[in-house]
Amino acid sequence: GHTDPLALLTSIEIELGRCTTSPLKRKDHSSTSRTEEEEEEEEEEEYKDCNAPTIRHALYVSLHSGVGLDHAADDSPATLYAVGCGHHDDEDTLCSSDNKADDCTSSSSPRVRIVCTGPLHEINTQVRHLDETYIATSIRNNEIDGLISISSDPCGVNSSSITAASELHIPVTGSGGTSLSVAAADCGVNLVGNAGGSVATTTYTRAVSYVCALVDAWSEERATAEEEEKAAAADDEDEDDDEDKDKDATAGGNGWED
Repeated sequence: GHTDPLALLTSIEIELGRCTTSPLKRKDHSSTSRTEEEEEEEEEEEYKDCNAPTIRHALYVSLHSGVGLDHAADDSPATLYAVGCGHHDDEDTLCSSDNKADDCTSSSSPRVRIVCTGPLHEINTQVRHLDETYIATSIRNNEIDGLISISSDPCGVNSSSITAASELHIPVTGSGGTSLSVAAADCGVNLVGNAGGSVATTTYTRAVSYVCALVDAWSEERATAEEEEKAAAADDEDEDDDEDKDKDATAGGNGWED
């Protein structure tokens, strides 16, 4: 519609790069027994991962001639833009939304590529496939720490990623009040920030709003995790004290006399 996909994705990437709070590394608790060496390696990896977050995958459908989704038909011409979703950075091409080869360049911006152009119903079929294959899978693999949903289809085209986000309770923000309400009420996603409409906002202000919402959620996650660690450490100390008292009581009641 009226939004330039490249400009929006680039603005989001720039704002993510300014983050001073990185996502909390999500741990795989499927294995309950770990050696001390494995725990140290995990802590080292967590330290390495404390870099500024970035866009791992993105899918963006743009309708031609500035038509909005509210007035789109199945045969409305549209273009699908993507970041990641099966392509490595060195394979992607950074292009402007008019897809002119002369406008392609190499920069620090996310690698945005045009996947295909065609009627909306064909584009949606491709989106559904990529959403399930890459975005939902990456969420379940703990490779994605937050989701930005912009006028998505939570119960249809984007159901796979929305369901995965709900299952792992990662923060979700974005715009498109109706779709976000459905995602929260019907799908149970962890909706964060001042999510809502995009009317009378600029690409920059939208990007800032999305990223700020995710950063606030990540900060809360870190604070909660730290409190839980402190509580667990205090419980361990109490258990050690109880064990020492039991040992002292046993030693004092064994009937020995000097």
